[in-house]
Amino acid sequence: MSSAHARGAGTCARSSSAPITPHVAGGSAAFRPRAERLIVEQIRRWAAEEELLNLFPRP
Repeated sequence: MSSAHARGAGTCARSSSAPITPHVAGGSAAFRPRAERLIVEQIRRWAAEEELLNLFPRP
């Protein structure tokens, strides 16, 4: 994973239409703990009005 990918890219507008999802793939025992950490971090960032991780541009 590149450092740019780890930091995220772009911005997320604070609105009810901005979904917060655990965009992680996996089929291992490490998946759930990693997804839970990401969800907690995304919620913390959203509440602090910080840039979210793993954003992708909308078409």
